[in-house]
This record gives sequence, structure tokens and C-alpha cells, in this order.
Amino acid sequence: MKWLGAALIIFSAFPTLSTAQINMAELTPEQQNRVKKILNERHCTCGCDMHIATCLADDPSCETAPRLAHEIIDEVIATTPAIELKRVNTSRLTQAQKMKAYEILSKQNCTCGCNMAVTQCLADDPDCDVSPKIAQNVIREIINKTPKIDLKRVDISHLSPAHQQAVFSALSSSNCTCGCGMTIAKCLVDDPTCEVSPELAKAVIAKVAQTATTPAASHGRSKTLQSDGGKWYQEVAGKQLLYIYTGNGYRRKEKIWLCSDGSFQSSGYGGSISSLGSAAFSDGGRSGRWAVNGDVLTLAFSNGTTAKYKLSFYKGFLYLDNTRYFRLENDLCK
Repeated sequence: MKWLGAALIIFSAFPTLSTAQINMAELTPEQQNRVKKILNERHCTCGCDMHIATCLADDPSCETAPRLAHEIIDEVIATTPAIELKRVNTSRLTQAQKMKAYEILSKQNCTCGCNMAVTQCLADDPDCDVSPKIAQNVIREIINKTPKIDLKRVDISHLSPAHQQAVFSALSSSNCTCGCGMTIAKCLVDDPTCEVSPELAKAVIAKVAQTATTPAASHGRSKTLQSDGGKWYQEVAGKQLLYIYTGNGYRRKEKIWLCSDGSFQSSGYGGSISSLGSAAFSDGGRSGRWAVNGDVLTLAFSNGTTAKYKLSFYKGFLYLDNTRYFRLENDLCK
């Protein structure tokens, strides 16, 4: 989910969705199309006998359709294959940019004479020095052509591209409290007279900036935290762990990025689900050191607190204690 487009997508391409607003800030265009297709195929279970897309547009009082829509969004995110380009540095790319690079390179043949696509050559021919150069040129072109995020009235230029995207996603997932009914990101752009949205945005920016600048090993105990390098370490090292819960009128999402250098970052948000599908952002992010020894994952936060979880698999899913997490590509660190 994986943290990635416009904050508020209005499904104008589908007539039945012309009045429905669903937050798809973290989805790539391909994922957005998958969501739209499913919403137009599945029926709402509220008893109206309409497709979810139609119910979203025609019945703003229905609480079932937004919940089902969020479940579909979570389903699409969780079932999107991880994008991995061997032997090239993709740390500056967002998830959407990685998917774009992978799409281009999977259709372009390597010029080394192997007659393979660049993506396949990168994976299968570690001796080829042509495919990495082609891939880096494509990545550089994508970065140069990607429009910069402009939130108006607040400055995020000091943040890395990944952290700028994290700020944008957070501001696109929380409504401004001025009463405009818009997300903070949209209010910043569309209402230059609002004095509330800039202050809310600055608070989120400060939290994300802290995760980017706070040394992960600032606490004494976390400096000596070491993993045993065993099976469970191999299962989670360099991964993003995603927890999603939707039910009883509430939605919660948590992300943990376990970097291969032993550092981690985490963030999450939650809130009630309304007919507009809104969720209130809660915590901007925390960081620290992590380690796995045996089947125990330890998170040593930079504020001195520690959390431990027992790792297990059940029916192909990873569990931290008794809570299921999805393992996704890490879009912040390796």
C-alpha cells in the first residue's frame, strides 16, 4: 500500500460514479482502473440491488457501499505483485514510478543481443552491463518527467521524494477542520483564504521530517540491537509490512518499513468511515531499530520504547502475534 497521484479521484470515466468521491491517493493508475472495474461489477450488499459504483453515486446515505469500496481498494493494493528491478537503484522512485519503469522495461528488449526484455535480462544475466544502463536511463527520464508535488502555501522541498509523497498521502487522507469538507491537500490548493489547512499541513510535515532526520539508533539500547540472520529475518528484511482493518464503521491502516540496514519507520492512520469515505490521520510516523531473533520481531523506537511480536505464518499470510500483515515491496528503503 502500500505511502503514493491526485488526492481525491472523481470517477468521471464511469457515468455511474460521477457524484462519488473515494480516496485512492495510494493507488497507481493501473490499480485505480482495477478498482473502478470491480466497483462496476460487484453488487452492494445493502439490499439496494445496485452495483457498488451506482450505489456510491445514487445513495449518499448508504454506509455499506463506502465500506465495500474501501475493502476493494485494500484488496487491490494487497494483491498487486511487488515490482522488483534487479541490479538498479530504485530508491528515488515512488511505487507508481516503479510500476511505470517496470512496464516500460518489460516491453523493451535489451540491446546486448540476448533477445530478452530488459527486466528479464536484469534478473537472469548478472554479467550483462547493458541492461542496467538502459534501466537507469529510463528511471532518470521518469524522475525528470514526474511533476513536482505542489501543495501551495506550504514548503516540502526539503524532504526526499519518498517523504514528500508520504506527506501528500497523509494530507490527502485527512479532512481539513475548517468545515469546507475537503481534504487538507485540496483545501491548500483550492481555498487560499483558509488559515486552518496550512497549520494542519505544517504539523504533518514536521512529523514526517522528524522520521527523515532522526537517527534511527538515537537510543542507547537500539544501537546494540542485532538480528540472528535466520529464516524469519530473511522473510521480513527489506519489506514493508501492511496492516489493514475495515469494519464496524471504522478503518485502520498501519505500515512498518523494515530497512535492511536495521532501521525502521512506521506510520498509521484510522478513523470512522462516512458516506464520503473519509479517515482521520492519526500518527505521522515513528522510527528506530529493528531485529529478528528466532521468531521474535523487536522494534526499538527512538523514544526509548520497545515492542516485541511473535512471527508466524498461517494459510500463507504473515502474522505479528495474532494480527495478519501483508508483506509488500518496501518503497522507502531497501
